[in-house]
Amino acid sequence: MRQASRIMPLVLSLIVALTPWPALAHGAEGGIVLLLPTGYYILGAAFTVLVTFLLISLLPDGWTRAIYRGQWPVAKIPPPSAAMISCLSFLMLLSMVLAGLFGTRDPLTNPLPAFIWTVFWVCLTILHGILGPIWQALNPWTGPLRVFRRLTGSSLGDVPIARLPRALGYAIAILQFFGFAWFELVDLAPSDPTRLAVAVSLYWLVNVTAMMLFGERDWCDRAEPFSIFFSLVGRCA
Repeated sequence: MRQASRIMPLVLSLIVALTPWPALAHGAEGGIVLLLPTGYYILGAAFTVLVTFLLISLLPDGWTRAIYRGQWPVAKIPPPSAAMISCLSFLMLLSMVLAGLFGTRDPLTNPLPAFIWTVFWVCLTILHGILGPIWQALNPWTGPLRVFRRLTGSSLGDVPIARLPRALGYAIAILQFFGFAWFELVDLAPSDPTRLAVAVSLYWLVNVTAMMLFGERDWCDRAEPFSIFFSLVGRCA
């Protein structure tokens, strides 16, 4: 009896392990609809691999070093101030949010979903890898805060009212990024213009309030996730 009682759990375990069961799984990404025919993507990928192979195998080492060190000035254009770029970025974001709130509810024709999920999250990330940390000027907070300080004569955002505890590290940035990822992957309708406009507005308001309280620089360095992420990607440039 004792030997049978020891064998039975092993037999049952083998039966359970070898019996097929329906698997439950969760995908990390949603479905992607390609905006161009598939053949164009295949052709572009093949061309990229071919050019990369030719550059690595045929281009002389001296040429690559000269290209890396070389500079080819095209024109001298005085750059606009970072505050002006930030204000223009804020106005662009505001127009997109208004389109999400009062425009068509169709996410394929409303510009807000494409602006957030394609222009901001995809294209802007690639641009940082090419041009460097341009988010320091493009972010939609520092410019409006500077204008607010000039109009009111206050120092909100420049001089912190309270200190962000060092013990928190990057915890706030991680939590905010988790919230962004949750909304993108788990929310039932992340491309719904109204829901997306409300989410973007709340994100902007929470962070601009925190910048007034803890200071722009400290908050962007340790708590605003896209400032940290884009800075990291920008170093690849």
